[in-house]
This record gives sequence, C-alpha cells and structure tokens, in this order.
Amino acid sequence: MMLAVFEGNAKELAELIRQDPGFGVNRVVDENGWTFLHSACLDSHRSVVIPLLLAHPDINVNVKDIAGWTPFYHTCWSGSTPCVRELLKDLRVKVNQRMT
Repeated sequence: MMLAVFEGNAKELAELIRQDPGFGVNRVVDENGWTFLHSACLDSHRSVVIPLLLAHPDINVNVKDIAGWTPFYHTCWSGSTPCVRELLKDLRVKVNQRMT
C-alpha cells in the first residue's frame, strides 16, 4: 500500500483498500512517525490518493508524527497546492492545530 501512496497510484490504492477495508490506515510507516496520509501530502502527484485515504472510516486526519507535524502541516511546508486543496475539503482537518 505504501508503494501505491508513494507513487500516487489511486487506482492501485483503491483496489488494495477494496481487498482489505480494515487495513491500518493510521499505521506508522517509517522512522519519522509518518502515516500513509503524511506521505501522500508531500508531493502534488500524490494528491490523487488523498481523497481515498480521507474516505477511510478509521483515518485520523490530524495525527502527528514524531516531530509533532500533522499531514496538513507537511502539505503546507512542501508547498503542494493540490494536496492543500484536497485536505481543505475535509472539515475534520484542524488547520490551526499547534505543533508539539
């Protein structure tokens, strides 16, 4: 699943989620404490997978990595306008959440 997110392959990710709807969407996928959503928010070509992740019923859109950064903060930092737009469509995203 991480490869589908990293490559921005929405079709493959949708199929993987369909096959395993209980997959750990909030699972930490690297040593920085990033989740699938953190990884998706770093590059504009990955913006196509963000709606799939946000649609998952278990997603924590405001989860923090080990530095205290949320996916939204990563998106703003990376300057990925398409990713920012996708996250701003979700009312659960706390745009003013403080880093810890």
